[in-house]
Amino acid sequence: MPPKFSLQSILDFQHRQVEILEVEMSQLLRLRLEAQDLMNRLLGEQKTLYWELSDLQTGDMDLVAISQVRSAVKRLNEQIVNQQIELERLDRLIEDKRVHIVQTKQDESVLEKLREKEWSRFEEKVIRQEKILQDDIYTAKAHAQASSVGTKEGIRI
Repeated sequence: MPPKFSLQSILDFQHRQVEILEVEMSQLLRLRLEAQDLMNRLLGEQKTLYWELSDLQTGDMDLVAISQVRSAVKRLNEQIVNQQIELERLDRLIEDKRVHIVQTKQDESVLEKLREKEWSRFEEKVIRQEKILQDDIYTAKAHAQASSVGTKEGIRI
């Protein structure tokens, strides 16, 4: 019967950690995608406001409307800056998570290799034992044949 890998519980733990980290990574990537979508909408809105501001500043000018659009542009620019900060924060979290996943997978890989080496040592031991047993059987057969030949020769004499 093959031996149970002594570090199997740690290997199982590492495997579960990798799965958990990958789920967390996918959640971060989803949040990053949503944040980027929001950033794209904000930039689109900013472009629209700049066009509106440009239109208001040509021909007859409505200073109240221009002031309101400028105020909206200022608020929107603050939202864009905040969204850019959020994107950078998510990028850092994603990179940290990626590094953590790589390290955990490497640890898992090391344990897998240890398990494979332990299994190989067990297989080699079994093969050696089988060869010894086979040699003993051949030796016993040869000895039995030699004994039976000697007994038959003894009867002939």
